[in-house]
Amino acid sequence: MTQLIALPLYDRDLDLWLETAIAQLKAGDFHNLDIENLIEELEGLSGSNKREVETRLKRLIEHILKRCYVDIPDCFRGWEVTIINQRDELK
Repeated sequence: MTQLIALPLYDRDLDLWLETAIAQLKAGDFHNLDIENLIEELEGLSGSNKREVETRLKRLIEHILKRCYVDIPDCFRGWEVTIINQRDELK
């Protein structure tokens, strides 16, 4: 139990760490802010967003190509719905 308490808040409870960091930012308490882990989290978000856009673009292009070149009328509606949804999500 003593080892758990010795761990930094970031390693013990990410949600509480986030709440604390947000409160510190709002209060302008930049001196006590955990800058290193904040940067790590922001970089992770950036990478995650890029991967999501890439995945959505791949799915969109795949279904546009299927709709244009694969002659299976029973599948047209499903592909069209996916195209619409992916376009909306990318906006």
